[in-house]
Amino acid sequence: MAMELQIRMSHALQLVGRHEESRTYALRGLALAERLGDRIEYAIALRVMARLDALQGQYAAMDARMREAAQIFEQLGEMYELASTLSAWGEYLALMPASVRLRVTLDSVSDGSRRAAAMFRQLGVLSLAAEALLTLARLESEREHFDQASSLLEQAESWLSEGSDPETEERAAGLRREIERQYVAVSLSTCNEFRALEEANRLFRETSDMDGLLAQIVKLAVEHAGGDRGFLAFSAGAGRLDVVAQHGLGRDRARRILRVLEGVSGARFTENGPVFSSRVAADPRFGAALTDALEGVGSLVCVPLNFPSQSVGLVYVDRLNDNLLGAFKQRELNMLAVLANSAAVAIVEAQRSLLLAENQQLRDQLRPSPGSERIVTRSREIESVLQLLRKVGDSTATILFMGETGTGKGLFAQVVHEISHRRDRPFVQVNCAALPDQLLESELFGYVQGAFTGAARDKIGLFEEADGGTIFLDEIEKIPENVQAKLLHVLDRGEIRPVGATRNRKVDARVICATSSDLRDRIREGRFLEDLYYRLNDITVRVPALRQRREDIALLAQHFLALYARQMEKSVRGFTPEVLRVFLEHEWRGNVRELEKVVKRMVVLADDGAELGLDLLPSDVLDARPAAPLAPPAALEPVRLEQAPVAGRPLRDSVALLEKQVIAEALTRLRGNKARVARELGLSYPTLLGRIRAYGLEPERV
Repeated sequence: MAMELQIRMSHALQLVGRHEESRTYALRGLALAERLGDRIEYAIALRVMARLDALQGQYAAMDARMREAAQIFEQLGEMYELASTLSAWGEYLALMPASVRLRVTLDSVSDGSRRAAAMFRQLGVLSLAAEALLTLARLESEREHFDQASSLLEQAESWLSEGSDPETEERAAGLRREIERQYVAVSLSTCNEFRALEEANRLFRETSDMDGLLAQIVKLAVEHAGGDRGFLAFSAGAGRLDVVAQHGLGRDRARRILRVLEGVSGARFTENGPVFSSRVAADPRFGAALTDALEGVGSLVCVPLNFPSQSVGLVYVDRLNDNLLGAFKQRELNMLAVLANSAAVAIVEAQRSLLLAENQQLRDQLRPSPGSERIVTRSREIESVLQLLRKVGDSTATILFMGETGTGKGLFAQVVHEISHRRDRPFVQVNCAALPDQLLESELFGYVQGAFTGAARDKIGLFEEADGGTIFLDEIEKIPENVQAKLLHVLDRGEIRPVGATRNRKVDARVICATSSDLRDRIREGRFLEDLYYRLNDITVRVPALRQRREDIALLAQHFLALYARQMEKSVRGFTPEVLRVFLEHEWRGNVRELEKVVKRMVVLADDGAELGLDLLPSDVLDARPAAPLAPPAALEPVRLEQAPVAGRPLRDSVALLEKQVIAEALTRLRGNKARVARELGLSYPTLLGRIRAYGLEPERV
C-alpha cells in the first residue's frame, strides 16, 4: 500500500507543478516496487518518472524509461497498461519544449500511438483510442504533415461518433479548425511539392556523409508521399541491386520486397519507368508475395533513380492496408519522380566529393616530405643550410647552389620548392649540360609554328610549364651566351619570347640554379655575363662536399643500404667494420652520388642474409684504402651488426653501433692519440671528445 501511495502521490504532485517533490516520491515508489518484485508497479513508476523527464526536456531519459515500461507490460500481458504507456509516449513528447520536440523523429511515437489506438479499440475504450490518434495528429500537424494529421483526425472522429465523450470531441473539433487554418496558409504559399523539393535540396546540401544522405532521401520520400515505409536501393556496378537505406521496416524485409520487384519486372526493370500498384492485394503480379514480403501492403510505388553513369537505383514507398490515405495519387507519383531525380544528383555529387577527398588524401600521402625530413644528415653545416632554406623558401629570391657534382644540389632545390607556397605547382628540372646549344633556347622558351625547319606546330617552353611553380637550372655555367641574355630578361621582367614569336609572354616561375664551377672565373674568361651572375645569386648557398662532413658518411651509407635492400627484397645484416672504415677514409670525389652507387652495387652483389664485406667493394674504392693493419680494439667488446639486422633496428641505432666501433678501433690503433684520430676520421676535436664520452670510450677503458 505504501508503494502504491508513493507512486500515485508522485503523479498528483506533477499535476500541480511540484516536480522535485514528485521525483522524490517516484524514486521511493520505484525502490519499493523493485524491493517487493512488483513489476507492474515498477513499470507504472517508470512511466511517472518519464513524464518528469519530459517536463524537463530530457528526451533520451524519457524514451528509455518508456521503452522499459512498455516491455514489462508486454511481457506480463497487461494489455490496458501497455496501451496506456504507448499512448502516453506522444503525450509526454508534446510536453517537451519545442526546441527539443521538433528535433525528435516521430517514427517510434507514431508506431506506438497507432498500436495503442488499436488496442484501446479492441478493449472497447473508443475515447482513449481516439485520444491516442489526436495526440499523434497534433504532433504531425506541428511538423506541417497536414494530410497525415487530417487522416488521423478523421479516424479519431469516426470512433468518437460511436461513443459519447464531449470533452474529447471538443478537442478534436479544435484541432480540425487549427488544421484547416494551416491548410489555407499553405495554399497561399508555395505548393507542397515545391516545398518538399526545397526541403530535400536543403537537406542534401547540408548532409555531408553518404549514409546520412541516403537515410534522408528515404525519409523524405516516405513522409512527403504520405507512405508508411520505404527503402533506397542501387548498384555501383553490373551486379544486382541492394538495399542501402530504409525507413519504417527492417533491411531483411526490404531486401525481400526488392527481390519480389526484380522477379516481377526483371533485373533491368528500372529502365522501364516507375512500378505502381494501387491495390496490391488484387494485383496478379504480386499474388505469391502477399503472405510474405508484401503482407499488409495496400499500395506501392517504385521510382527509378536516373544516374548519368551506368549505375542504377530506385526509391520504393508503400502504404499499408490501414493507411487512411488509400492508394497513391497522381500528384504523389509526380512528386516522387521529381524527388528521385534530385536525389540521384545529390548522390552523384556526394560520391564525387568523396572521390575528391580520397584523391587529395592520396596526393598528400604520395607527396614527398618537405624540409629536413628528406635530408639524411648529422652535419652542422647541412643543418645550417636547411635553416637558411627555411628562411628564404617562401620568398621570390633567386637561389644559386654552389658545390661539387653529386653533393645533392638538386635535392636541396626540391626542398626549397616543397617548403614554399608553390609546392602544389610544377617543379621543372633542367640539366643545361644535357641539351645541345642549338636546342636549349627552344626548350627553355618554346617556339612558334614555322620558326625553323621542323617546327610544325607551336610548342611551349619549360619556363611556361613551370608557370606558378619552380624551374631548376642545373649546371647553369653551360648555358651559351645568347641564351644567357634571354635568361637575364626573364629574371628582370618575368617575360619570355618563344623562338620565332613577335610578342613576349608573361611567366611566373621561381628560378633556382646550381653550378659546380666558379662563375667568377668564367666571367673573367668572358664566358658568363656578369649581370646575370649578380641577378642569379640573390641567395648563394654552398653545399659542402661529402669528405667535408664525414660524420654523414656512415648515416648515408646505412640509409642507402636500407633503401636498396627494401627495393630488392634482400635481408642483409649491414656493413662490416672494415667496410665502414674504408668508407670514412675514402675521398668520395663523386660525393653522395658516388656513395649511393657503391652501396647499391654491394647490395646487388650480396647474398641474401649476408653481411657486406670488403669483397663487395669496387676496386677503385679498395685501392684507396690505407695499408695499416686493422687490429680489433684490445679492451672493447666488438660490436657486430649481426646482433642488429638492418630490418629490425632503427637507422640511427645501427649507425651509432658502427660509429662506436670505428672510433674504438682508431683509438686502439693510434694508441689513444685523439688529435690523430680526429684528423683521420675527419671529425673536429670537440666532436670526437663528445663521441668518446657518449659511447663510454674514455682512455682508461680503451
